[in-house]
Amino acid sequence: MDGTIERAEGLIKSGRLEDALSALSGLLEAAPDDARALMDLGVASHGLSRHGEAEAAFRRVLELDPSHREARKSLCMTLLAEGRKEECGEALDSFAEGIGEDHASLAFAATLYQALGRPCDAREHIDRAIGLAGFANHDEYRDLRAAISGLPKPSRLKYRPEVAVLCGRGMDSFIHGVAEAIAPYCTVRKTVGDHPSELLKGIAGAGTVWLEWGNQMTQAVLQQKERLRGKQVIVRIHSYEVIDGLVDRLDYSAVTDLVFVSSYIRDLFLAKGLKLPRACRVHVVHNGIDLCRFRPVPRGAPSGRIAFLGHISYKKGPMVLAQAFAFLRRRHPEATLHVGGGFQDRRFELAMRHFFDEAGLAEGAVLHGHVDDPGEWLRDKDYILCTSPVESQGIGLLEAMSRGCRPLIFNFPGSSGIYLREHLWTTFDDLEERYLNPVGPAEASAFVARHYSRDREAASWLRILHGRETVVEDFGLNRTGAVH
Repeated sequence: MDGTIERAEGLIKSGRLEDALSALSGLLEAAPDDARALMDLGVASHGLSRHGEAEAAFRRVLELDPSHREARKSLCMTLLAEGRKEECGEALDSFAEGIGEDHASLAFAATLYQALGRPCDAREHIDRAIGLAGFANHDEYRDLRAAISGLPKPSRLKYRPEVAVLCGRGMDSFIHGVAEAIAPYCTVRKTVGDHPSELLKGIAGAGTVWLEWGNQMTQAVLQQKERLRGKQVIVRIHSYEVIDGLVDRLDYSAVTDLVFVSSYIRDLFLAKGLKLPRACRVHVVHNGIDLCRFRPVPRGAPSGRIAFLGHISYKKGPMVLAQAFAFLRRRHPEATLHVGGGFQDRRFELAMRHFFDEAGLAEGAVLHGHVDDPGEWLRDKDYILCTSPVESQGIGLLEAMSRGCRPLIFNFPGSSGIYLREHLWTTFDDLEERYLNPVGPAEASAFVARHYSRDREAASWLRILHGRETVVEDFGLNRTGAVH
């Protein structure tokens, strides 16, 4: 081809796109199916915003070679440049199917999914890219991951705190998601144990100690003042520690930060008048929902399927749950109750089964037991019902709302600081009103995304963890406060 194609590619690199097109036109007259020349034609046309010509060139390459990866990428970019997002998404989905373990292509797909407003698909692909790339492209990919999540770029950090997370065995379920989210900004080491001596081993070398729950284990660790001296010591308190009085027994002299999952629980704690160090900071950081794990499901008009999600104990108001369902079922025979969760107290299992039998509700009330995949289980449920006398926040409720379930939430103390009034009921008459005129699925999921995303929770934690030292200004974190 007497060097014509090399000349054309040199012209493209130097920005002389019109000259490149002139050179390529002659070449393609002689060899109209030359894939390399067609790719160059598409690239030059795209650069000149001749998107129709670029698209035609890339599609011709794909006719000649359906596996041509660069042509698929270029076609996606051309469609996006034209604003044809739906077609771009279809082309990108087709491209993504054949990526395999090519981390660069995965990162490309993540970038385009983000531009298309599909952050969950973007996150899935960049997470795979990070896992495959290892140290290669580490900063670039983690910065892209942060941009997808709306968080600051990790590469701009001046320092990465060493964070030791300490928690009793079986009580670490609230840690996993947020620890993963803050990992690009901190070195997180989690220690789970049955005895305080096991937890104390985890603090060696850490500048920050995060004690999960204000319980007996935390009480024992806080007594080791010498081992905590000079460290940032965070205690995260949920609800039962305050309500049951466990927080009264803690020595707060080494504590630098107290974190509460709701304003109501914080206020209950502060009303106790416990002695706190003068420099101790108090924060409210709501637990966040993984919006990609609990994506909205397309839903039509409600058919009466009411979900209850959670382990059943006195904390969940199980007999109020039974009576609330009986009230609705008498007035609305289509209503059915689906309980996802095992019984933590045999008394309530006996009582609820007996009640449903005696009230003639056994056919309408299904006890599913433990649910392995709550997101999937919630797919066909219309409502999420809460009858708890007190909740710190209600993670299962928010997960269900994120999925598009319509909320029927008992107006427990502090609930109006977490949910909207139209999500709540106080009397059974209110419950029926919410059942008949519920918040819509799109509104429910948008509410969770706006206020209780995992990324929002991570941003709050970063303010706490990076609040003791100076960070670069464009990292985007101030020194005090929490995201509500």
